[in-house]
Amino acid sequence: MLGKNLLIDTQSFIWFVENNPKLSAYARNIMEDERYNLFISIASLADCFIGWKF
Repeated sequence: MLGKNLLIDTQSFIWFVENNPKLSAYARNIMEDERYNLFISIASLADCFIGWKF
């Protein structure tokens, strides 16, 4: 795993997946940049699951 590590928060992850324009172009470019290793916490995944379930 070469490159920089980036931990993204729940809202950024959701906006990225939804291609939501609320995510800034700067953030989207970084998240799409292959030089970065993206990580999302287990707590964020649980938060997404709870939100999508209800």
